Amino acid sequence: MKLLWIFAMLLGALGQVALTPKAILIKKVNDLVTGFLTEQQISKAIDITAFDIHTNKTTEEMMTDLYDYLITDLSTDQLKTVNDSYKGLVKDLGEEEAANVMERVKKVFVYAVSPAVDLVRANDATPELAYIAMSRQLTPDFIHGVISLVRDTLTPVEWNSVKQRYASMLRIMEYWEKICGIATKPPEMAESDL
Repeated sequence: MKLLWIFAMLLGALGQVALTPKAILIKKVNDLVTGFLTEQQISKAIDITAFDIHTNKTTEEMMTDLYDYLITDLSTDQLKTVNDSYKGLVKDLGEEEAANVMERVKKVFVYAVSPAVDLVRANDATPELAYIAMSRQLTPDFIHGVISLVRDTLTPVEWNSVKQRYASMLRIMEYWEKICGIATKPPEMAESDL
């Protein structure tokens, strides 16, 4: 009976340990967006984003800050994966078209996330509130909307290449396939287009 009492106290104590808003957001980013980054990298990226929102930076400026951080913090293996993915995109589409695709994806991403950033900014009195607001915005429906906009901006060949080359870094590619029930290549593409 005494052992049962100790067990009940331990469970009660464990039940009172709550995840912080930032920890919840890190988990959502890891689960919905990417498993490529470490939790520490995601945590720092979230901090940069929250600070940039708080200081009224534009979405483009936030993306630049995140790029600058990641390019210096990625491991050698992570950098190799990023570089190999882009080289594959160049192989598939040619150098000029690959650069064009990346620029269009960036513009669409900025367009898609700017309203969410503005909403977070409107509620951003403290970092904790920013983490809560970002977590509320990062939903499967939001991810679906962003992916749909990116897909609709690209040709089927471009979209297939982006999916193939960046799927190892972005869970959103897995998520897209799961929710839409589509195969690795869009149905409108012929096998010879691959």
